[in-house]
Formats: sequence, structure tokens, C-alpha cells
Amino acid sequence: MHTIDFLLVTTGTTGFDDLVEAAEAAATRLDVRDGLIQFGQGSRIPTGLPAQRFVPALDPYYDRASVVVAHGGAGTAMEVLGRGLPLVAAANGDRYDDHQEDLLSTLDAAGHLVWCRDLDRLDRAIVTALTTPLRPLPSVPCSIPAEIERILAALPTRRRLRMPWRRR
Repeated sequence: MHTIDFLLVTTGTTGFDDLVEAAEAAATRLDVRDGLIQFGQGSRIPTGLPAQRFVPALDPYYDRASVVVAHGGAGTAMEVLGRGLPLVAAANGDRYDDHQEDLLSTLDAAGHLVWCRDLDRLDRAIVTALTTPLRPLPSVPCSIPAEIERILAALPTRRRLRMPWRRR
């Protein structure tokens, strides 16, 4: 059995009660010492681990996480993978289309995360994420802030707009 010092579970802002239920069951089967379940607008209020509906930022929890279990949203996946953390993700079937499944199938096939297709097997997926070397997400330089600054600087205006991303 693998010891998990800190298990972070996040459903994002929407509800994903099935993931919360599966994460609580997995935590009882695994040696989870501490953790947090962020459960958004879900109706199931977790009782097995500390829980919060919303948190201002997940950064302090990412810093502590041994593994992250999350919904299949692109923002959360990129954030977790960008930090180099093991990620187990499940598609939320309540979303309006299959975009989460499309994203997760691509990232899983590339070896970046573990896609949990069956929440009854979430504990196995967590162990797989902890014991299988996952490929880091390649870092891609982003020039969007510089491009926005260039466009704004070219606009005729009487006063300069403050650009918060610019370092002074």
C-alpha cells in the first residue's frame, strides 16, 4: 500500500458528486494521511477528508499534494501538469459535450496523466499515477502578454493603460 501524504481532490466550480464519492471511498482504501476535497457547487458534502466548497487559490494545496485527483477541465489539467504533479482526472458526465473526454484521452495517450474512466477504480488509478513515470507536459513559451502590450501601445489614446503583467 502506498502512503499518500496529501491528496488533493478538486471538482472545480461546478459540482461533480460522483468524483467526490469515489475520492472518499478511495481515501479509505489507501493510506491517505491528509488532504482536501474542493467540491464546488456539488450537493454531496464530503466527510472523510477536510473539505471546502471553494478556495481562493489552489496553489497552497498544490504545494502540499502528493497527487491530484480532478475533473477533466482544461484549466485545472494544465495548471496541475504545469507544476509537474501526478494527475488523475475523470470526465464530468454532466458537462454539455465530450470536451473533457477529448482532452483526457489525448493527455492520457501521451502519458501525461492517468484518465480514470471508471470511478469505482479510482484508488487503482491513484496508485498508477504514483507508481508510473508520467511524461512532463512540454513548456511552451507564451507571448500573448507581449502581443497585447504591442497592440495596446499602438492604439491612439490620451492616457496610457496600466498593463498589470508588465514588470516595472
